[in-house]
Amino acid sequence: MNYLQSLVEVLNHPLNKDSKLNALLRILWWKCNQALFHIPAVVQLTPEAQCICHPERSYAGLVFYTKLPEYPEMKLIYDIVRSEDVFFDVGADIGTYSLIAASKITTGKVYAFEPTPLSLFEFNKNIGLNNFGTKIEVVHKLASDIDGTESFAFCKNSEVNHIAYLKKESEEELQQVESVKLDTFASARGLSYVDVIKIDVEGAEYKVLQGFESYLSSGMVGILLIEVNVNSALFNVQPADIFSFLENRGYDIYHFDRCNRLCVLADTEGFLKQTMNILAVHKSDEAQERVERYKKK
Repeated sequence: MNYLQSLVEVLNHPLNKDSKLNALLRILWWKCNQALFHIPAVVQLTPEAQCICHPERSYAGLVFYTKLPEYPEMKLIYDIVRSEDVFFDVGADIGTYSLIAASKITTGKVYAFEPTPLSLFEFNKNIGLNNFGTKIEVVHKLASDIDGTESFAFCKNSEVNHIAYLKKESEEELQQVESVKLDTFASARGLSYVDVIKIDVEGAEYKVLQGFESYLSSGMVGILLIEVNVNSALFNVQPADIFSFLENRGYDIYHFDRCNRLCVLADTEGFLKQTMNILAVHKSDEAQERVERYKKK
């Protein structure tokens, strides 16, 4: 995506489209800040939560520009999470999704999985800023299909650190990082049900799902928001593998259309060309009812 296209998308973001001049001024200030001042900014992510944005982080820039960079997905999470829910955030980064979920949770819990030290440092700052220490448990492990260790690639841009691909990429430093299957983790915590899970792990999504197979097959996970990443091919996984895995375990698969409505996934070819998000919803009435108002009629 080129710079002009990115600019147009930011200006037409649902939270910017009626105030394009203000959005443009924010962009100009942030670019100056990145070049000259390097001052972190605090963004009101939800009415209940703030997020610290560091100028050297590209995703933090999107938060500063738009507040909710993945607008339909983030708005849905804010709307459907309930006070007693259990929310898993796999690939938490600086914690935007965890903060959104924790905004709604009182008696439930957020479990956030993030192995990157820099992201963990910034995430913990965000937890402290919002006094969410009792709501969010940060797990310094990567979620995978292995209980043990995985080779993990640390990149120049820490936002795209990932489980090592089958073929090593250039300019990556590989380290062994502790890994855990979500089945193992959830069982050890005595969790009978996970209401919502978000997975964004730079192509290793299928490994995460395989490590959660027991809970998924038993209908013990309600809703999954998954980034289907083109890099899954580097693990010899195709998007169709992810879709069939979920469908065979009782999940309907949706994606957001241009009007931010949920549509049943029909054409899967687009997932071969670009990274996109899907929503997998268990066929149970409880899970389906949560997203009913978002479905395209």
